[in-house]
Amino acid sequence: GMTTSLAETLLTHAGRLEFAERVHRAAVGVMNADAAEMKAAVIETLTWGASSGSDLLVGLLVGIQLDARGLARRLRACATEPAVAA
Repeated sequence: GMTTSLAETLLTHAGRLEFAERVHRAAVGVMNADAAEMKAAVIETLTWGASSGSDLLVGLLVGIQLDARGLARRLRACATEPAVAA
């Protein structure tokens, strides 16, 4: 109730790992062991908005580090099957 209905909908979907293609590329890029792909994903993500990309990266990295709700496992599932919401 403290945000717009659009933002609320996007957050609901993100909680199920259902997100826009560019967010998917960023998440998979961060999880990928290939340094060149990770670097490209980070650079691309940092170009989004004034702080949206960096905010997303911080959230991803903190979530992965804390393994919130099995996030790392779920992102790896998305990396192998793009249509999976994990």
